[in-house]
Amino acid sequence: MKDDSLTQKALADKAKIAQSTINAYLKGLRSPGAEELAKLSLALGVSMDWLWGMSDKTPTQSAAVKENVELRTRLEVAAAALRGALNKIDPPAKAH
Repeated sequence: MKDDSLTQKALADKAKIAQSTINAYLKGLRSPGAEELAKLSLALGVSMDWLWGMSDKTPTQSAAVKENVELRTRLEVAAAALRGALNKIDPPAKAH
């Protein structure tokens, strides 16, 4: 945020996350989930690993975007598989 001179409000708007949520992340009161982490990563132009402190190297915007697209694709595939499994266990009621 400091490198880009972003306020909490500006980052919240850019990432489409509530400012109060950004504030809670910065104070260590909450941790972002995968969706929020992806939004923050894209808004800041850094990798999700870097945001979590797992990498000292700040990647380029294009590398962060590629990583996030790959992660989003994997999450969508996993969600579809889970929906399919749940439908087999408890199929939706058919309209008559």
